[in-house]
Amino acid sequence: ASLLSTVRGVGLSGELEEILAELACRTPSQSPDHLRALASIVSALGDSRSAGSLELLQAFRSHADARVRANAVQALGRRARVDAWNSR
Repeated sequence: ASLLSTVRGVGLSGELEEILAELACRTPSQSPDHLRALASIVSALGDSRSAGSLELLQAFRSHADARVRANAVQALGRRARVDAWNSR
């Protein structure tokens, strides 16, 4: 299970989603460590159900770093699969 899925079980997912979104929006450095952390945050946001995180993921599809872009696309794909499954 993902971090957000686990946290959702104890009722703190909204707070964690806000923290992750805030971290993702901070002025980015181009250091490899920062970019790895950002890519991980973007991936985790794929488990969020909020509209705000959806907008962030869509914006990160055009990020300068390939890893961040790839994680955004994968995260959006996960969200789409979950949404399709839930709408059945």
